[in-house]
Order: sequence, then structure tokens, then C-alpha cells
Amino acid sequence: MNSRGITNYLKGFAILFIPINHYINSYTSLAISGYANGMVALFFVLSGYGNYYALGKFEKINLGTILRFLAKRAVRIYPLYWLSLLLSYYLRGGQYTWEHILALPTSPAPGLYWFITYLVQCYLLAPFLYLLLEKLGSIRYTLVISVLWFLVYIVYPFTSLPFSRDMFIFRLLFLGHVLLFALGMALPSLIQEYGTRFRHKVFVAVFIAAFLLMVHLTHHPDLLFHRSGVYLALFYIAAAYFLCLFAFSSKPWLPLQRGLITLGIFSYSVYLFHLPYYKVLQKLKLIQRDNLQSVLYTLLLFPVLFLFCVLLEKANNALSSWVGSRVEAKVR
Repeated sequence: MNSRGITNYLKGFAILFIPINHYINSYTSLAISGYANGMVALFFVLSGYGNYYALGKFEKINLGTILRFLAKRAVRIYPLYWLSLLLSYYLRGGQYTWEHILALPTSPAPGLYWFITYLVQCYLLAPFLYLLLEKLGSIRYTLVISVLWFLVYIVYPFTSLPFSRDMFIFRLLFLGHVLLFALGMALPSLIQEYGTRFRHKVFVAVFIAAFLLMVHLTHHPDLLFHRSGVYLALFYIAAAYFLCLFAFSSKPWLPLQRGLITLGIFSYSVYLFHLPYYKVLQKLKLIQRDNLQSVLYTLLLFPVLFLFCVLLEKANNALSSWVGSRVEAKVR
């Protein structure tokens, strides 16, 4: 596989777990929350990886190119996000403030939409991280980012700030999602300069296992011992990062390539619309709690959801390209 194929494969691998986890949490008596959140780590690393290339297309980074970059990112995420919000409001109720609708970085959106807010934070930081990376080089940049977050990780417990798993896995004050995104941005230049040192295909399997283990060990704050989910957070972040590093460097054979790559291409819309899909099936009485037949209906009708996602993403990609060209023409 080429780099794009690996990107989509890893997205497909991650998104495969998220609807399953949400179905189990919502429609069964099992309690295994936290696994969906754990898989989202790969999306932040891969987003950083992709945004490095998006910014690298510009001859130089200035106000005009930053506006063009942000405009394309906005059209990429907001129309589908707003449609999902509208469907959720109609099907599930609830209240969304303007802060939620705009996914403002200072006000996390509720439910699974928290991801959009933190993705917007990363997009706003991306041009400045890119400039820092170009100035320092991949090795020094990676060391600076890693040392900075390690110091925060060490100092944080001695402050009076909240000390919980969510703080350290992605969200709120620790900004773990920014760490994942920032490290992902360094991957292309790191691989270009030192990729031969990471061409050991066996380590892809090792870090897939390590990542899945860390997702499990951090899904609950006290699974092993008091605050174990917090203390293991850095190992979880490292496993996600090294999985992507070795996968992109060694380009290994991976199972179920065709299906997972296809799923990964449309992973964003699958993420946004799988809960409204469940709610529609529930209103049609095709989903009932703790019912095996409901699981079969959900799986059999999933191609309908996927086709819906494919059509939406293709239309949105066309809109994104058009807006990007218009903004570029105006800036120039």
C-alpha cells in the first residue's frame, strides 16, 4: 500500500470499533465505555500527518495561505457536522448552543461531537506547528513537543486542577489530542529523513497489539490500580504514534485491506451519522435493547448507511474543492 492507502486503512481500522462500542453502550446491558474514545487517537495522528502535506503545498505560509487552508478545512468538516446535528436534534432532541453549532474551541460540543471541537483546535494550530517543524527539523521538533508534554504530565498532578482519565487521553486542559496531532505532523519529514530505520514490519504487529492493549488499560481510570488510566496515558499516546510511524515506514501487508480502506475513506461521515442511523432503526422498532435480532437488522442495513455516507462525502468534497478555488482566487 502507498501512504494514502495506509492512512485510509488505519482510519477504517479505527472507525470499525466506534459504532460497535456505541451500539453496545446504547442498546445492551454491557458497560464497556471508553473503547470508542481510545480508537479516536489514530484519527488525530493521521489528521496531523495529512495536514502537513496540505500545508506543504503552499510556497510559503502567510495570512493568505492560512485563510485558504482554514477555509478548505471548514468546508470539509462543517456541512456534514451541521447535517448530523440537525438529524440528531430531530431524532434525539437536546439543545445545541451557538458555541456547539460553530464547534468553538472554548466550548466542547456534547456527545460524540466533542471530536469536532478538538479537531478545530488542531486545525487552528496546524500552520504554527508547521512553521515550527520547518524551523526545527523533524527530530528537534519531535523532541521539543514530547518534552513539553512530558513536563506538563509530570507537573499536572501537583496542581489543584482536575486529575482524570479524560484530561489525559484527549480532552480539556492536558490537550492530549494536540500532542497526537502535533506528533502526526512530524511523521512525513521524519520518515523521509530516517524512514529506513523504521522499516521493520514486525513492529507494526507489535504496536497494533500495544495500542489495543493501551486502549483497554486506559478505558477505565482505575482498571489496574488507582488512576492507572491516567498514569498509562503517555504509553497509550506513544503506542498510537509508533503504530503510525512503523506502518508508514514499512508499508506492510495488512489483512482486510480493501474493506477497511473503503471504510476509512468515508470514516468521517460514518462517525457523524452512525448514531442517527441507530435512532432511525429504533424508531422503526428494528432495534430493541438486548436483542440479537436487532443486531442482525443493524448489520444487514448498514450498507444503506454507508451508501448515504458515500454520497454525502462526495458532494461535500466537490463543495470543498469549489470553495478552495474561490478563496484562492480572491486571496490572489
